[in-house]
Amino acid sequence: MLRAYYLLFVLLILGCAAREKRDPRLASIHLSIGTGHLNQGLYPQALDELTKALNFDDENPIIHNNLGIAYFVRNRFSEAETHLKKAIYLNPDYTEARNNLGRVLIEMNLLDAAIRELKIADKDLKYESPEKTKSNLGAAFFKLGKFEQAKVYLGESLKLRGQHCLTSNYFARSLFELKMYEQAAVAFDQAINNCKNEELDEPVYYSGLAYFKLKKQKESEIRFEEVVQNYPNGKYSEQASKMLKMIRK
Repeated sequence: MLRAYYLLFVLLILGCAAREKRDPRLASIHLSIGTGHLNQGLYPQALDELTKALNFDDENPIIHNNLGIAYFVRNRFSEAETHLKKAIYLNPDYTEARNNLGRVLIEMNLLDAAIRELKIADKDLKYESPEKTKSNLGAAFFKLGKFEQAKVYLGESLKLRGQHCLTSNYFARSLFELKMYEQAAVAFDQAINNCKNEELDEPVYYSGLAYFKLKKQKESEIRFEEVVQNYPNGKYSEQASKMLKMIRK
């Protein structure tokens, strides 16, 4: 009995210490530093500072959101999901966190769950970045093979943010999958321009395929050659080489 009383006493002391440790002011300082590191791409430092912030205030939804992002960029999707769900639990109107959760769920291939979250986010007329939600919805529908829905959401996103690489690529891919090759060829040209700093060979390769479908051999050959020369280690380099051999027979 005495031992049990002692253990209970120790637990109460520890609980009081944990409560005394909570300091929103210090949490805010570490949150600011961690967010700065996150924006600069210093991800290990960001995780360190944001974890410190969480230790001082684990009821701050912004800390949980930013930790979710920090884990996401390190491909730690389970941890990202946990923190983003906590952010939404603490603030159900936190649309940025809900959009980020949708993005994480897409990477986890939990597409139906992602769409549910993103549709809630898309209804928030006060959200300042609706183009992000629409782009994520488009990506989710594309991965589900629902290309018409993908096209609609991606097109709406591009009206708000026309220079975004991945959105323009998914939009062009949706047109291609819908066999709208003329429109796809134009859209891929735009995607190539938008992705010129991203080292992404996909729009270049699919641009070649779109021209090939349109029986425009010269334009198709130029695109496939561009993939082989500019992206020798890219995802589509080998396929582009095979297409060139077939065209040049």
